[in-house]
Amino acid sequence: MQRVRNDNLVGHRFEGLLCNAIGPWGEDVLRAPVVLGGQRINEDGSVRRSEVLESSDPLLSKVLSETWPAAFVLGDRFPRSPSS
Repeated sequence: MQRVRNDNLVGHRFEGLLCNAIGPWGEDVLRAPVVLGGQRINEDGSVRRSEVLESSDPLLSKVLSETWPAAFVLGDRFPRSPSS
């Protein structure tokens, strides 16, 4: 198997299933179909991680396309300022 180097994955798209139950949606998005974009090279030469570009699953598509409040996404892990 040839090792992927430099920009071999730029522009490639891969289809698969989401293998992480991400909170707060958990099991509702686990195994949802996804399209993953190949690694991209930034202008400064650094490599961006591959990322989920889209999903045909209605909930995961909404998760990917909307902005969510940090308090909702992080839940109890959200850092709170000390009470006065």
